[in-house]
Order: sequence, then structure tokens, then C-alpha cells
Amino acid sequence: MSVITMIISTVLVFLGISLSFVLEHTNPEIMTFIRPISAFIAASVMVLCALVFYNITLINIEERIGEIATLMVLGYRKGEVVGYVFREIFILTIIGVALGLPVGYFFMDFMFEFLRFGNINYLNWYVWIITGALSFAALGLAFLLLFRKIHKIDMNASLKFKTD
Repeated sequence: MSVITMIISTVLVFLGISLSFVLEHTNPEIMTFIRPISAFIAASVMVLCALVFYNITLINIEERIGEIATLMVLGYRKGEVVGYVFREIFILTIIGVALGLPVGYFFMDFMFEFLRFGNINYLNWYVWIITGALSFAALGLAFLLLFRKIHKIDMNASLKFKTD
């Protein structure tokens, strides 16, 4: 689920950013109208992506609360415990961005062919880097919001034997 979410969000960020750069070459007069729309699309997708990753990671933490508490009791450092939780989401994000960038490129090419406006050849190489960086920035925001959640886990309550 998180890979699909990251692919979709990467595609949308790619569309928002590349639309601005491509239209700058094809029709500079329209840029005063398109640039705010493009920035709004990219910012909205980043916020949505951060919220989705926050929820996915929160569910992951709640399911593994016993494991996390056990690691804390065994003496693992805070960084090791956080790495244990976030490593899986980070790897899924890498996969999602790696798949989302080509999908976004082909979707943008299809959109220009369908609308008969613009050309994908005007796309600069740094659009790819900006898109990946913004996607990872959304993930970083979700990690920052959840960092304290891991450290506030009550080890005694988490490790008690449940009889229900």
C-alpha cells in the first residue's frame, strides 16, 4: 500500500513540477498563471503524502509495539529502535520513487500528446532530482512527527500478558 501511495504521489509531484518547467519553454506568457498552480499541486501532494506515511507508520508502530518495547528493555539505543521501525518504510519509499519517476514521465508525455500542447523534450534533468527530494522530504516530515511516539512507548504496559 505504501509503495502504491508513493508511486502516485511521486507522479503527481513530477507532474506539478514538470508542467511548470515545460510550459516555461513553450509559452512564457502563461507562466504567471501556471507557476502558482504547479506549486500548489506539488505542495498539496507533499502534505497528502506526509499524512499517508504518518498513518502507515503509526499503524506499523502500533502493530509492533511489543517488539519495540522488547528491544528497549534489551538495551537497544533509541537510534537503533527508530531505525528498526523506519527502515522498512524508507526502503518502500525508495522503491515507490524509483517506480514513480518513470511513470510520471510517461504520464506527462501522454498528457502533452493528448492535449497537443507542450513537449516533454523541454524537461530538465533537475526536475527528476527535485521530485525525488520533495518525496523524501514528505517522508522526513512524517518521521519527525513520529519520532517522539516511539520514545513514549510504555515498556511495562506493552509487555504485560494480555488475557483477553
